[in-house]
Amino acid sequence: MVVHEWGTFTELQNEAGVSLTGINTDDEPVPHFVHGFGNRVLSPTVFPEQFFGKRLPYRHWQVATRLETPVIYFYPPDGAELPVKLNVEVGLREGWLSEYYPQATVEAPGLNELSIRDNEYSRLIWENLLVGTEGRYPETQDPVWLNPRSTQSAGVTNAAGESEKYLFYRGVGKFSGPLRIQLDRELGQLSFATVESTLPESPDARTAWLVDVQRDGSVAFRRIHQNQSGTVDGVTTGYRFTEEEFSQDNLQLLKDQMHEALVADGLFVDEASAMLATWNNAYFRSPGLRVFYLVPRDWTDDQMPLSISVPTHVERVMVGRIELISDENHELLQQIRSTPASSREWLSQITNEEAGNRMFAGHSDFGDLGVEIPEDYQRYLDLGRFRNAMLRAEFIARPDENLQKFLTQYGLNPPSIYSFGSSDTDE
Repeated sequence: MVVHEWGTFTELQNEAGVSLTGINTDDEPVPHFVHGFGNRVLSPTVFPEQFFGKRLPYRHWQVATRLETPVIYFYPPDGAELPVKLNVEVGLREGWLSEYYPQATVEAPGLNELSIRDNEYSRLIWENLLVGTEGRYPETQDPVWLNPRSTQSAGVTNAAGESEKYLFYRGVGKFSGPLRIQLDRELGQLSFATVESTLPESPDARTAWLVDVQRDGSVAFRRIHQNQSGTVDGVTTGYRFTEEEFSQDNLQLLKDQMHEALVADGLFVDEASAMLATWNNAYFRSPGLRVFYLVPRDWTDDQMPLSISVPTHVERVMVGRIELISDENHELLQQIRSTPASSREWLSQITNEEAGNRMFAGHSDFGDLGVEIPEDYQRYLDLGRFRNAMLRAEFIARPDENLQKFLTQYGLNPPSIYSFGSSDTDE
């Protein structure tokens, strides 16, 4: 049995290369039929569904990493009698596997206390899966779900009759990935460093791209040159691009480079195409400064062990995405700091309830609220999907009375300990 897996890790790092927490926003929610553990602990009547991210109340104080859309494909050997019955188990160290399809048995240590535990694994266990079936796949128009189907993989069906072209799961964690990036605004440079690991040998990243996406959709990027050892550890590069380096055409050039690297790392051609297509909006078209890198296989196997009950040849290709605080976001943070904090009275005047709920849940495409948005709050929205984490980190690093007032007005104060019923979560 040939088994291929791809997925991504997302972090937001500050200038010192420290991962910021509270990033469990749902930029692209999965279809309604996907299973998750959220309602096992939290009542939607107390915490409305739109205030969840990755099945947890958004702004969770421990979430420093998002495990995005890993999918597992199966290719039975030629001549195998189909369907093949097997079991699959996947774990995540210092995190929770919070969404999955088809249905699986879930282990999530610390979930009842909403606290991710040190050095413990969350697990998903699929038992008695049938590979090589012709089951009916769930209906959806969601590109994030449909794109991964564009492969030659075999169908998979669980004991309850749920079928798909792949196993899907995703989650959150308090760990950091194997790469840290320090940003020096004065020099305009980025420095890459390998994060210390308990593995016998350091899992050094070898392939990385620096990407800047503008609000008009134009893209500038550069592939990071390797050091003499063939890795990016210790490499320094400028992070600012000239106006001439941005182009609408660069996105396809970036995809071509990444596609070639994904195939070289073990994916089939159609799998790499499906992976890149799945990223199209959240990764390639959302404005921001970010780094993509291929995650070393040793790190993946240690952080999220995978076991399958039949003999297999497994390829696991993970991509790390590190969001950085761009110069534009840095300037927005300073403008919020220097602008007199607005009153929150305007929130009660929102006439479009659906748009308001989407805005409060962290979505950028909330539409027309039916009310004028104050200048400082608009700048806050312009910070993008990770605005809460950025603003809190800014306040913690450089406390300021005006910033404190803005955080207090809008219920965004960094909590010393995360507890439900506080103003921080009620907002």
